[in-house]
Amino acid sequence: MRPKMRSSADSRVSQKEDVSESPALGMGDCERQWILAFDHPAMSDTTPNDIALGQTSFSSYSFIRLDTSRYDTDDIAFLNSKGCLSIPSPLLLEQFVRQYFLHIQPCTPIIDESVFWNMFRQSFSGEPDLEIPLLLFQAMLFACSPYISLETAQQCGFDDRRHAWNSFYQRAKTLFNLPDESDPLTRAQAALLLSLHTSPGEPQEASLWLTTSIHSAKLAHSRMNNIQIPEEIKASQLILDRLWWSILLRDRSLSIGLRRRSRFTSRELQMMSDLPTEYSFQNEIQGSRVYDSETKRLLVTVLREQCQLAMLLTGMVSITFDSDIISFTSFTKEAFQSTMSDLSRIRTSIQLWKNSSPLSQMEKMDIYPAVVRFTKLTLMYYEAAQMELAHYEALIVERYHPYVAFDYVRQMSHIGNILQHAASRLIIILKYFSNQGKHQNLPLTIVAYTAMPLILSAINFKLSETGDEMDARRRPLQYLSELMKLSTYDVADEIILRTDDILHLANRISQQYIESQQFIARRDGKISC
Repeated sequence: MRPKMRSSADSRVSQKEDVSESPALGMGDCERQWILAFDHPAMSDTTPNDIALGQTSFSSYSFIRLDTSRYDTDDIAFLNSKGCLSIPSPLLLEQFVRQYFLHIQPCTPIIDESVFWNMFRQSFSGEPDLEIPLLLFQAMLFACSPYISLETAQQCGFDDRRHAWNSFYQRAKTLFNLPDESDPLTRAQAALLLSLHTSPGEPQEASLWLTTSIHSAKLAHSRMNNIQIPEEIKASQLILDRLWWSILLRDRSLSIGLRRRSRFTSRELQMMSDLPTEYSFQNEIQGSRVYDSETKRLLVTVLREQCQLAMLLTGMVSITFDSDIISFTSFTKEAFQSTMSDLSRIRTSIQLWKNSSPLSQMEKMDIYPAVVRFTKLTLMYYEAAQMELAHYEALIVERYHPYVAFDYVRQMSHIGNILQHAASRLIIILKYFSNQGKHQNLPLTIVAYTAMPLILSAINFKLSETGDEMDARRRPLQYLSELMKLSTYDVADEIILRTDDILHLANRISQQYIESQQFIARRDGKISC
């Protein structure tokens, strides 16, 4: 967002909007009056007449910026044909924006919420002092669309939330690829939001957007010296600091959830500021339109804890995802011991973080449902990291077992206990999200973190030796299966299919294991006779 440039070069396109007579839910008198007076000059002949019901031209909103004078008639027609110039109508737009600040902002605070709401409200009564680029706003609409109601999605002309999510993504992606928005900070913000998109056809999409966001954030960092106005410097630096932390959180989420190489190198770490503080969010704590001040204050604490955990996991993602120790042919015993020591040190550091973190108490604060939700999301990352550490340790010990000699069984047993404990804790957290998913849509992140516990639970179920064991182990399997089915994202369908393939394989392996154990038991029985 930037100060509004009042220039004749800013040629806006306008459209007359038919507004429903139903009341504007959740809006004040000034907003209702603005909606009822929502009447604009006819659009130029380059604008299509078939904008979806429930949507209007971006130019109907004075706080959204796009310099249309840079495009010819064909360009405008192309953008219209892709829906890029369409925004939900006033009766619906606030529902989108509220969902953004309810669900996206707490862990991705790349926009100052209090500044945005002031700008948003000013547009109802006159010309706001600030504007938001159309690119960034379309990216915001994309990010929050999974959380809108089905009714809202359909009133905007979409079949369902999935259709809205994919449509807003394509709009923002098209705008991103145009030359109009050259501000690197805006591009970094938009790219980070677009990294929330993953599709079966483009599995690396999220990582590519994250890389783009990092590149643009570096450019924004290098251009800070070109800003002359002190107030603008302070505001831009605040958002840039938040952006870097948000990028780090997204990088860690993708690395652990999808077991991918980190895009966040030591060079980016050098650009990080101090951990987020309550003071730096003071305006938002007092100016949020979706959370009361106490909830907002607690959410800032959760964000700070997430950032601290993300920093502590730097060594883990570097070892487990950036290197290929398992395939080394000349991995010495000294290197093996050093790696195991590093993994142990990382585990100790995150355990100390967990023990000293206020999150264990905050996840019990039922009077603050949002705080509980984001706290459990943070603890989900922690337990998944513990699982990943244990899994990698087991792979290394198995691969280089001569280096542990007679200590092999003890080490593998110890690692197995850690893995089992982390998996059990993760399943409990995912059970919470499974119950939540019956009432509201869940972040795409949850899908990625469900696959491995689902597979482990299925194997555990197949290895049940008694009916009681089978009943006890069936329940977590049901929670996780239900959680996958609740997701409305395209990629969830693909993950379910892939997971089914792995489960069939696991079923065969576990069956072979059971048969081998039965054979050994029969053989030993004959020998003892």
